[in-house]
Amino acid sequence: AEPTEEPTEETTEEPTEEPTVEPDPVPVPAYEGWGIIGVGGDWENDVAMTQDGDIWTGYANIAAADQWKIRKDAAWDENFGGPGNDEPYVVTLGEVVNGVAGGKNMSVPADGFYKIVFDAANETITVSDATVWGLIGDFNEWGGDTFMTEVDGKWVSPVVELTGGWKIRKNSGWDDNRGGTFAEFDTPFEAVSGGDNIDCGTGKFIVTYDPATETITVANAAKSWGVVGDFCGWGDDVD
Repeated sequence: AEPTEEPTEETTEEPTEEPTVEPDPVPVPAYEGWGIIGVGGDWENDVAMTQDGDIWTGYANIAAADQWKIRKDAAWDENFGGPGNDEPYVVTLGEVVNGVAGGKNMSVPADGFYKIVFDAANETITVSDATVWGLIGDFNEWGGDTFMTEVDGKWVSPVVELTGGWKIRKNSGWDDNRGGTFAEFDTPFEAVSGGDNIDCGTGKFIVTYDPATETITVANAAKSWGVVGDFCGWGDDVD
């Protein structure tokens, strides 16, 4: 008989899957919106501007030696500077400057505290002397004031999350600042020049400073549900 070969046992290898490479996440910009770059020689961190429609407004202490521009989303893809061939372009206060995409660095005529307005629709830049009060404290690590808005002679903050101590100061400097002793919400208390840090607790608040009467008022801006009924005569809610 012919010898028979033992059957060879075939092995099948399991198919290997190609490793999945996750794409790198898109980095979130350090700042979103239009901002001022170059103030104080800092070309890394933008000075924030607040938006009202197409109008963006920023405040900053700017030295005459500073060169600066307006840019979007803390990047150089979209930026505006001054016209002409001279660099820097020295602004005239109150002048409406036609901004130039990628244009010349800009500067101010003298050291000071300035308001810079960028009209994104018309691409114009206007610089003027400024006075603005702002909040600073533990909630923002005592840096980068939360600016207030002047309404009928009073300075009113946006809704701001406060924690620990805080004060109100003028033009982002300590030459003119206000502290005091908080008592209760919606009740004015004395604004003391150079006074103690104010502590109204932790939460969302609206702060109003009245320079005419030198008083500060804190309103609780937190929203909550309450229970009301026969048990309280349908009067004051129980939080």
